[in-house]
Amino acid sequence: MLNIGIVPNMTKSDCAAALNAFCCELHEKANLYMLYDTAYGDTLKGISSAQLLQGDTFFKECDIITVMGGDGSILQIAPQAAKYGKPIFGINLGRVGYLAGAEKSYLKEAANRLISGEYELREHMMLGLSYNGEDNILALNDVVASRSEFGRIIELSVFVDDEYADTYTADGIVISTPTGSTAYSLSAGGPIAYPTMDVIMVTPICSHDLHSRTIVLPSDKKITVKLGNNYEYKALITVDGKILSPLTAGGSFTVSASPVRTKLIKMNNYGFYELLRIKLREDYREV
Repeated sequence: MLNIGIVPNMTKSDCAAALNAFCCELHEKANLYMLYDTAYGDTLKGISSAQLLQGDTFFKECDIITVMGGDGSILQIAPQAAKYGKPIFGINLGRVGYLAGAEKSYLKEAANRLISGEYELREHMMLGLSYNGEDNILALNDVVASRSEFGRIIELSVFVDDEYADTYTADGIVISTPTGSTAYSLSAGGPIAYPTMDVIMVTPICSHDLHSRTIVLPSDKKITVKLGNNYEYKALITVDGKILSPLTAGGSFTVSASPVRTKLIKMNNYGFYELLRIKLREDYREV
């Protein structure tokens, strides 16, 4: 029997109902485990078949990690799942759910297809950040350096394989994977890349330069970003939305493609461009 791990985002109003329905459908068809940190309140009410596991044990034991929530929930789990080579199956309970493999309206069908192996498995490149003495901090979407004070721009110099590329006077910079090209990078004016490509995109945020455009690089390039020496400069570093310690004047960080990759399970029948139209249009609704 498959060992299926479940990571529910209980802050979603409909998560408890979805969780119960999913577990009831898989009862006696799979071994069900739940990540300890996400189980609280009435999460386990009526779900006697789900066992709690903590931390690394959860990711080691599970064959598939099912995430119930939005894209943020998947991004949070991706580094640990990728570390152990475990595929992620996202059930969308959020607004867009671009990374999800199925919508909540197809929950029962999706549960059975998960057991029978009727799905597509896609591998997505990740970024590895070296910063503040720590190496290979993983990101599925992006690494961002942004101004820490409202109304004060910062100066960021970019080097590619130690060769000077450009300096941006801007609100910040987004270093993105193709998966993240439809997230913050897109909002900053960056291009959309096919999600399974292997490229790295560097996009300035609200640059104060007319020439500033996204740089698209091969995945074997190392990108170093250095903050200007002005003592007033200070930047926030975020990895898939998670805030790290601030970058101070003259400081730097390095980003490169990680050998670790995220595996995402997909069950919908949409092509890439149709999915873009459905998920990113203004009148988005559940499909």
